[in-house]
Amino acid sequence: MKRPHLAGDKEGHTVLLSQVRMQDARPSPWDYCLVFPLPEIGSKERAITQVMAATYLEQVFRGAKYDFLPTGRTLWGRVQSLGAIDYSEFLDLLRKTCVEVISVKCGLSTRQFTSRDKDEIYVKIVADENDLKLQADKQNYRMKLDASIDSKTTFAAHAPYDRDFNKVFQMYDSHHGKTMFRSLDRIRLVESILTSLINLQMLSHYKLCRGVFPLHDMDGLSSLRAQWGNLSLRTLFKRQPVDEIRNYFGEKIGLYYSWLGFYRRWLVLPSIIGFAFFIVQVLKTAHFKEMNFAFCIIIALWGTLFLEFWKRHQSELAIRWGMEEFEQEETIRPAFEGTPRISPVTDKPEKFYSPTKRRVKQVFSMTVALIMVGCVIGSVGGIMIYKNKDRTAADFATRQKIGALVNAIQIKVFNVIYGHLAVWLTNWENHQTDTAYEDSLIYKTFLFQFVNSYNSLLYIAFLKRLVEEQCQEGDCLMELTIQLGILFGISLALNLVEIILPSLSDWWSTRQEDKKIAKLQAAGMQVRTRMTQCEEQMKLAAYPGPYRDYLKLIVQFGYVTLFCAAFPLAPLLALIVNLLEIRFGALLLCKLTRRPFPYGAQDIGSWQMILEVMTVAGVMVNIGIAVRTSDTFAGASPLVQLAIFLCIEHLVLILKYVISSAIPDVPTVVKVAQARHKILVDRIFHQAAIVEKDDSEAAVAEAIDQTVYDDDF
Repeated sequence: MKRPHLAGDKEGHTVLLSQVRMQDARPSPWDYCLVFPLPEIGSKERAITQVMAATYLEQVFRGAKYDFLPTGRTLWGRVQSLGAIDYSEFLDLLRKTCVEVISVKCGLSTRQFTSRDKDEIYVKIVADENDLKLQADKQNYRMKLDASIDSKTTFAAHAPYDRDFNKVFQMYDSHHGKTMFRSLDRIRLVESILTSLINLQMLSHYKLCRGVFPLHDMDGLSSLRAQWGNLSLRTLFKRQPVDEIRNYFGEKIGLYYSWLGFYRRWLVLPSIIGFAFFIVQVLKTAHFKEMNFAFCIIIALWGTLFLEFWKRHQSELAIRWGMEEFEQEETIRPAFEGTPRISPVTDKPEKFYSPTKRRVKQVFSMTVALIMVGCVIGSVGGIMIYKNKDRTAADFATRQKIGALVNAIQIKVFNVIYGHLAVWLTNWENHQTDTAYEDSLIYKTFLFQFVNSYNSLLYIAFLKRLVEEQCQEGDCLMELTIQLGILFGISLALNLVEIILPSLSDWWSTRQEDKKIAKLQAAGMQVRTRMTQCEEQMKLAAYPGPYRDYLKLIVQFGYVTLFCAAFPLAPLLALIVNLLEIRFGALLLCKLTRRPFPYGAQDIGSWQMILEVMTVAGVMVNIGIAVRTSDTFAGASPLVQLAIFLCIEHLVLILKYVISSAIPDVPTVVKVAQARHKILVDRIFHQAAIVEKDDSEAAVAEAIDQTVYDDDF
């Protein structure tokens, strides 16, 4: 049943209370789901104090009081009464009030049902077309213009939505009929409507809600699964449907998989060249070390070209997806703690935390990171002592391989330990926004991982011959090759673990719930045995985001760019790992995790700068390895070798700078499209408004009495 809005409801989304009930069946799909706990009434749940309950309401409803709503009146009255409140009663009243706010104030439709084991209540939410138009107009939501408006540009223009110009926007086929809102548009707008009145992050933060997630569009998901989200050989080498990934999961995830696919394609050429150089290395052909020198130069230039052409491709994606002017609205993190005050800028209430205190905490965090780096160096030193304590022993060669394996495991273990520690430290620093939080976590984690992942390799490449006077079988390059080969092998194994663990978690939670269902049936209760789609999605793990995937691949990018002189097979192994990474990631998103929120993004963010740093470091390390191991410079003194290294390294860095300067970051076709889009949008929206204004003024002018009277009586 269509629920008409009250007049003037653009800002408030208010609907008649008598019209908020949903029919039991609705043919169109739902957009969002909230999962509330359902403790048994009268069970020995903890009671919460009046102060705590008032704090929950203040945070969840953003300071607003909904005591004019039926359940809201009961809830606020109960909180204001003296004494503690039964937790079960509070949760029940809170859920009902949330549903009233969503239905009455937000104007959205809801449907509630219990889980099959009766310990959760699911609240499904859906918006109608008018809800979406109102919100899109209110927040100037950017949408794609119809391609027929301008056929002369490669990329379709995007513009803020305006209800007065519905016909100029692209229309799509969906369950809702012809609509201008794709699945991800619906989710973003519904979430925006909800969060304007209910702090969903606080609901989850205080564990008042077990799940807050967008629901899958099964048709869109089925299409993605067929094209992308499976492990068949047919899709292994197939080009990714990047636009479909973006249209379903959002630009942030779309950009990650676009970058991963771009990286995979660019690895093909160095993989072929590296394989040829590896054969030469194995055969120990004359001057093979000098040939490796040439391979180092090739990889250095390859890294530069890869990043420059990625920037160009990224700019094309930004304009194609309407993200060239994207500005993510900063939201306060739910875990941010501060002192209430009136903002000196906006004159609105806000939470304030002293920047000085945060800087002190950041200094402490950096100290902890340096201590952990010291632990890594100490552990690597212990491994090196074990490997080389008795060179004359019969098991010396075996200990070399065992030491390399232990070092590879140590790297992964320390990464896990410090990963959790870095998250704890970043939480403790109390960052106000998600962007500040993520940047701090990225830089802190990468600093540690750079040392942890590369220190043993750098030791073998540059210091081992000086400290220990010899390498395994007299060849440091071969020892470095063995170490890198083991690291890539463990990376492949961890990719399999990332797929197996969510599958096991899903199987275990379903098995435990089935046992509970069997007990309820044995007790004579009527329960359904089949899970709904909402329940199936709730049982899946939450998608953690592409952060850890980026970090893992940046470390791998370092293996390729920093140590190709020692291990020419690194690009080929990286290519194999990335082929599996795409397939496993697609399987994870399409089958093993809940649908993530479709965040927007204009570029890959801080990772771009880290990649730039890695390519510069790659030039230095590879030239250094080539100079140290080349037969040409073997008889030179360390000082002469250093001078040769500096000369060659500076020449390559200058060439790298010249190449990057010669290739513009934004292609001409994109610049032309950007300029044309501005003119097009101005012509459609602004000039139309001027014409309308001119017409109305002309009508007023025609009504003016131009008669000149003889007198003024």
